[in-house]
Amino acid sequence: INFIADPPCTWTQYTLSIFGGNINGVPADYRAHYSVYWEPTTMDAGVIAGDQTVCSNGDPIAFTSSDPGVVADYPAYYTYQWQKDVGCTGTFIDIGSANGDTYNVPIGITQTTCYRRVTKSTNCSDIMSNTLTITVASASTAPSTINSTQTVLCGAGTIDLNVFGGSLAAGDAWVWYDGDPNGTGVSIGTNSPLSNYVVSATTTFFVRAEGACGNTATASLLVTVNTPTSDPTDVTSTSLSTCAGTAIDLTVNGGGLGSSAVWTWYNTDPSIGTPSPIYVNASTIYNVSPTVSTTYYVRGEGCDTSLAVSVAINVDLLSTDPTGVNVVTPLICNG
Repeated sequence: INFIADPPCTWTQYTLSIFGGNINGVPADYRAHYSVYWEPTTMDAGVIAGDQTVCSNGDPIAFTSSDPGVVADYPAYYTYQWQKDVGCTGTFIDIGSANGDTYNVPIGITQTTCYRRVTKSTNCSDIMSNTLTITVASASTAPSTINSTQTVLCGAGTIDLNVFGGSLAAGDAWVWYDGDPNGTGVSIGTNSPLSNYVVSATTTFFVRAEGACGNTATASLLVTVNTPTSDPTDVTSTSLSTCAGTAIDLTVNGGGLGSSAVWTWYNTDPSIGTPSPIYVNASTIYNVSPTVSTTYYVRGEGCDTSLAVSVAINVDLLSTDPTGVNVVTPLICNG
């Protein structure tokens, strides 16, 4: 007996025929009492909340349900089904066993995903809640190298440091360290380039991307700061006048050699032109045997060049042996 189409609040008699006929020739009356539970013509899907941004492989917090969308008088007539749309492309699929009024996304999400709750009823069509979005933040990638305007300095100076390779996720930053950040390194600045940074000692610089989703691996660069040479005060000699070929010692006074520097000697002024050195040594003493009068110059040369000092050595000419004696008159009278 199909009474679904009967108008409400009316009584309709139905005749049940058995084996194609009546019972004893008399129609059999069946009276049925039935109750109709009227569901709203427009169901309320409820309201859910929980939009959030997480890191890859993160653990989103559970969604909340501020309005479950269930008619209190007949809760048994309503069920839920949570759905997800990986990539938020508009294609939702059911999430197995997710049929509560709230839902907690399992840890390990790696791609931005949209979620919604479907409210189902016994007789009415399914309706959808609002859509939630779990945004998976992109992670930064590690830098490959560091470039510097200088990697070797002569004394304290400024450099610009640049990151090469790698990428920054939104909200992340390049962070610089004057040593390994996993050890004793101290942060010295952010962003790339790091401009006009003052370096006063040999340092290994490190950089990595840092942000809400953690830190990347580092790249490093050694910047060497050499010690400069200080100017000598003068140069002295064991003798300022000597005979040709006689050995004398020339000594540099004052000043000091810097990293890998040497005292370089010249017999012409090195500040004029590009003369060739006559002696190079880290020792302050130069033993020389001049044959002609000479002015000697010396300066420190290494990562930089000091001022030159000089000393003039006078070489006296040697007498030469006579070959004989001549007389004006070889034979003279006595007296």
